[in-house]
Amino acid sequence: MVQSRPDCKARHFNEIEGLRGYLALWVAVGHALNFSGIMDGGAVMTLLLSGHQAVLEFIVLSGFVITHLRLSSPETYGTYIARRAWRIFPVYVVCFLIAVAMTPMLATFVQQVPWANTTDWAGFKQERLDWLTQLQTNGWAHILAHLSGLHGLIPDEILPYSNRAFLAPAWSISLEWQFYLVAPFVIAAVRTTKGVVLLSLGAVALAVLYNAGRMGSYAGYPTLAQAAGYFAVGIGSRLTLERLSALRVSPLALMATVLVALYFFVDEQRPLLLWSVFFILLVWGPQAPVLGRMFQWIFANPVARGLGQASYSFYLCHVLVMAGMGSVALAILPKISHGQMLAFQSLALVLAILVSLVLYRLIERPGTRLGARLARRP
Repeated sequence: MVQSRPDCKARHFNEIEGLRGYLALWVAVGHALNFSGIMDGGAVMTLLLSGHQAVLEFIVLSGFVITHLRLSSPETYGTYIARRAWRIFPVYVVCFLIAVAMTPMLATFVQQVPWANTTDWAGFKQERLDWLTQLQTNGWAHILAHLSGLHGLIPDEILPYSNRAFLAPAWSISLEWQFYLVAPFVIAAVRTTKGVVLLSLGAVALAVLYNAGRMGSYAGYPTLAQAAGYFAVGIGSRLTLERLSALRVSPLALMATVLVALYFFVDEQRPLLLWSVFFILLVWGPQAPVLGRMFQWIFANPVARGLGQASYSFYLCHVLVMAGMGSVALAILPKISHGQMLAFQSLALVLAILVSLVLYRLIERPGTRLGARLARRP
């Protein structure tokens, strides 16, 4: 049975704000465990430590949200990109410069913890020591690259650790900025058959070049060549939202089908599994009273939404607070245990939430408003 299509252009997705908050918390918990020297464990610990999958979910969300913004409030490219720049750069630049200043302290911390010479800690320690080397040898190159927001495009062969030095979460900020720059053209193109064909060919060409090593070496997913598929899922989800909302289906049955299909046929399936369940409830939750109310209670409650609003600031600042707290803990307890450090890092997690609320109110939100005012000027 098909109903008339609802108009979703004016809809504000409160649930997405809540999801952002939970995802940021997932990333931060994983980093708290890392700073405590806990690098592996059972199934639950492995899940908590896989915060990179939460970042992939952020990428899907970005594709959805930017597409929604372009559909609901069309504006010139200059206005759009100015608003996006003022949205991400002010708090990002502040956190990045603080991270640069804290790099020597972090290098000292990773060498002085009691587990500094263990195998599990070796990779974490070496990367932070390499950051200090990069600061001493290529500091200005890294700073200029990061201030452009395009540092994720620079392969390690040209500038080692370009996408993640000093402020580890910054690789995804570069990826976001790359997407923002091209998103209006991509969203316009995918609404035509010819555009879909051209974009698909371009994405395949980029993937072939990347997989053949023609674009250089990158850690993680700092370029569109690697992450285009996740953005595409978000874009496609928003473009089909009205049509799907008009269908009457059982969200529970659909979730079960999608979960089984993705579990058996998709590698690195957690981000897509999470998005599939979330999107099904976002679209058809209102048609299932019990599931719909549970969905609203989990994702649209005031606490989740409050954390979601400040999630960008939290995502950027939490590693700085944890690094500082780790150094304080080590000064108090030179022979600190993993459990004791985790207690300090749990305190850092709470403190990072408070710091992020301050950054949101004093830097992020004013920057967003200033960008909106400047963008409205001729």
